[in-house]
Amino acid sequence: MSFSSPSSQTRTYWSMFSSSWTIVTFVLVMSMMTTTCISAETRETSFIEHCIRMKIISPPPVAKRYQRMVDFGRIVCRDQFRIVWFSIRSTGKLPKHYLEALCNIYNDDQKKLNGYVKDNFVGSDPQKLIGGETCATIREYKKKLLKAPPPSLKKL
Repeated sequence: MSFSSPSSQTRTYWSMFSSSWTIVTFVLVMSMMTTTCISAETRETSFIEHCIRMKIISPPPVAKRYQRMVDFGRIVCRDQFRIVWFSIRSTGKLPKHYLEALCNIYNDDQKKLNGYVKDNFVGSDPQKLIGGETCATIREYKKKLLKAPPPSLKKL
């Protein structure tokens, strides 16, 4: 009769536990990533629209005890605005998704949109930044974009 040592039994148990834990973690991460992708496609408002609304209606100051905690909303907004500035530097115009978000916020009021651009992008020509786009042309562009098949299917 041979008995295995208790340490080898424990080691076998923990190796089984760690592999099953890895599988469960992998399944959870994959499901969260899939859910995030699906919700990002079907969501009515974009990240940039949320960030602009936060900028217009400034949130109350954060309590001192929460200042050290990581605020992912502010990190995402900072990155979104960085993308907008990069687009302005490279093309000289505001990106269409930014203008679309402004149209959603101001209910397609072109005067308010021009005023926002004029007030927030000081030193730049608002008409040049907007690039002749109106809320109506942006909506038409989005409709065409949604109706078009993906580029990979055009080749077939």
